Amino acid sequence: MEHEWMLDEKVVKMAIKELRFEPEYDLFATRTNRQFEKYIYWKPEPESFAIDAFSLSWTNMKCYCFPPFSVLPAVLQKMTVEKVTGIVVLPNWPTQHYYSTAMTMLIAQPSNVHKRKKHCCRYQIQNRFTRFGTS
Repeated sequence: MEHEWMLDEKVVKMAIKELRFEPEYDLFATRTNRQFEKYIYWKPEPESFAIDAFSLSWTNMKCYCFPPFSVLPAVLQKMTVEKVTGIVVLPNWPTQHYYSTAMTMLIAQPSNVHKRKKHCCRYQIQNRFTRFGTS
């Protein structure tokens, strides 16, 4: 059984307002959990903008990323290589090997989403909305 994770739409809108950044693409979404009209799924889906976010260039994309935690290092690397600015949702797990890299990429203070069931679907974990970039 596949689980689709997402944050409450109100929380996403609050973070976007706080970070003063309006994404256009949801890079790791499905038709049921997308936060923006244009979304990219990892396999063919009729309404998706494209297939497999890693197969595309993210250059000049204003993106929102809530990727599976297992691909966070690859997301951060792609953002660095392609000089991408976007919003990334990641767990506040300082002991993870990607965490220090993520913190060096910050261009705005993180917007914390606290551990509340009403903010998350299918899981309860403290996440961090962060605006990342290479500028």
